[in-house]
Amino acid sequence: MEKKRLHYIDGYKGLLCLMIMVGHFWNIYRLTSGASPLDHSALDAFNDWGSKWALVATMWLYAFMAISGYLLSLGKIKSTPDLLTKSVSRFLRLFIPILGACLIIFGISRTVGFYANDTAEFFKNTWFQKYYKKAFVFADVFKESWRAMFEGACSFNSPFWVIKDMLLSSVLIYVCKLVDHTYQKKTHLLPLLLTLCFLLLDNQVATACFAGFLIGYYDEELRVLTEKFWRFIAVCVAIYFAFTWLTEAKVCPAVIDKVTGYTLIHSFLLITLNRFSVLQKIFSAKPFLLVGKISFGIYAFHWPVICSVGSWLLIRGIQSKWHPAVSLGTSFLASLGATVVLAIGYYFTVEKCGDFTVKQVRKLGSLLTKEK
Repeated sequence: MEKKRLHYIDGYKGLLCLMIMVGHFWNIYRLTSGASPLDHSALDAFNDWGSKWALVATMWLYAFMAISGYLLSLGKIKSTPDLLTKSVSRFLRLFIPILGACLIIFGISRTVGFYANDTAEFFKNTWFQKYYKKAFVFADVFKESWRAMFEGACSFNSPFWVIKDMLLSSVLIYVCKLVDHTYQKKTHLLPLLLTLCFLLLDNQVATACFAGFLIGYYDEELRVLTEKFWRFIAVCVAIYFAFTWLTEAKVCPAVIDKVTGYTLIHSFLLITLNRFSVLQKIFSAKPFLLVGKISFGIYAFHWPVICSVGSWLLIRGIQSKWHPAVSLGTSFLASLGATVVLAIGYYFTVEKCGDFTVKQVRKLGSLLTKEK
């Protein structure tokens, strides 16, 4: 029997992808050094408020890792052929959208162009101005898509750096599910050991994926814990103070850092979301679901669009001596609009093509399994 789709998770992802875009855009202001024509006291105050966590893209990015691991925990792997089929399907579910995105971004480079580096004439932001300096050739579409899957890097879209470790985590989660099915019970050891290994190896993406997986893996135990929510809060507060003490005491600072904190926060939020029907209703509302449907497209295109249309408008605003807030606001809104348009088109073409291909692979895998 297929698991019921958790629509509120889709809606939640819609909010998260927008927050990632906001965070990446705000880095243009936040990471600028020295004097800038965009400087303004009100923007500085906004930056001081949000730069701790709310306007940090990385903070919201790790929610996707936790959600990915959680959703994979809901499936079943019953045999080695099933493991292979699901692994190939997972690869294609990631690779086809990335390949399609790289092709579209290549089109952007040949038509609109990228202007992030051109902003160096007006302000200094070495983080922002290092992107899209090199011209692409068509062969790069395939080369960079492959690099995203196996090297954790992609010149077409920097946010694809997480894909390699997400794929690795997915396959290992499938292995954990197969081991449990083989023994007809939760074996506990392998999931916990892999989580600990990734934590100690400082593989932050895989750690977050497995944190989400453990939330699904121990769903029944967490339901008991959250029956009395104040008890759950007490546990979370205790974990928070323990984490704070460890970070301040600099115990294993390479491992216990702010990113580990992000994973803990999103684990808490995911458990809370699964616990409260009110939150589920909110994130099941149509606006969240609509954005959730195109969330991967927003993730795939927001950064190249910011470095293209957004940067071009930012330069025009500075040259025309607009108010800094107007320059930034116009640039962001235009970037958001262009990203949404691209994401919608991408959803009905590339993503639908990917879904169809994955379904065919799974059908073929099922047929091969039955024949054996």
